[in-house]
Amino acid sequence: MLFSEFARKRLFEPLGMSATTYVDDLRYVLKNRALAYEPEGNRWRMDILLDNDRGGGGALFSTASDLVVWNDALTSDRLGKFVSEKLQEPATLSNGRKLSYARGLMLATNYAGRVVWHGGGAAGYRSILARYPEQGMSIAVLCNAGEASDDRDEFAARIFDLFVSPTGTRPAPAAVAGGAPVEGLDVNSQAGLFFSERTNEPLRLIVNNGRLGIAGGGPLVAVSKDRFRNPRGSLQFMSQDEFEVSFQSQDQFELKSMEGKTTRYRRAQPYAPTAADLAAFAGRYESDELRAVFEMAPAKDGLMARLNDSAVPVLEFRPVDRDTFQRGMMTLRFQRDKAGRVGALDFTNPVLRNITFTRVSDGRP
Repeated sequence: MLFSEFARKRLFEPLGMSATTYVDDLRYVLKNRALAYEPEGNRWRMDILLDNDRGGGGALFSTASDLVVWNDALTSDRLGKFVSEKLQEPATLSNGRKLSYARGLMLATNYAGRVVWHGGGAAGYRSILARYPEQGMSIAVLCNAGEASDDRDEFAARIFDLFVSPTGTRPAPAAVAGGAPVEGLDVNSQAGLFFSERTNEPLRLIVNNGRLGIAGGGPLVAVSKDRFRNPRGSLQFMSQDEFEVSFQSQDQFELKSMEGKTTRYRRAQPYAPTAADLAAFAGRYESDELRAVFEMAPAKDGLMARLNDSAVPVLEFRPVDRDTFQRGMMTLRFQRDKAGRVGALDFTNPVLRNITFTRVSDGRP
């Protein structure tokens, strides 16, 4: 039985979700399907994905009213108590830390109580479905208007405020406890790119409005001139770790996790490779694990990378440390053998860490 048929017979029809369907092939024409649009100058253009590679994400078609029915089924255990509880059970890491992510549901709180929610989107589509157990309320927002759809979370929160807040507006957020301001604090010298001494994982410290922060990880609260902590853990950064950063010098700091594990970071060293140095990195690199290929070629100020023999424009990586190049949040660190010859590269991005690509040729005919 196709999953679309299984979902219809076992889930949607028993719950009364008559306008919901799972699509095995997104190229099929669907009755009443809302198309998505994106503004382009003073006009609109269609912005939807019609490929057939969406899998579980993006293959479900529904309406706001049907999504509220789904939430009601979770509240009333119509899917079975075991299923309802498991879907809302927080994930637990191997070190015992509990996360705010369950099985396809985010677990959070606002000023009035718990929020069980998840959002999604593809191309010009955006959606959010939120359930507020203490208020017995659910809110579903579906958007197909491009830039306006980026405000879906705010739409849902504003609707909640209108129904729940005594004033109809959101209370001011509580101030983050950070203790007394540290006098004479100048964090500019502490900013920069650092690498873990154990795994070579990059971490960039930035300064924003005089405060030290982590790129992609938010601002830090100063405890002293050399100690900082994050005010709250984030699921998207270090798995909600509530850590502390302690500088031993401007070029070195230790990051202590909420479980007490300490990781030492060192500042990236300036690296200006010559043309001959860059030529030494050229070649074809393959990963058996990802079934992927990098083709590297020297450029004027760094390296050009082509992924999986793609015909689209290549990506330029700039040198940031010895044998290390970056583009945005992507990092390439090249490995050398005992003779000093480049034999592989490690690829790291926010969701992959130190994936090895072995050099299979030097790129010459």
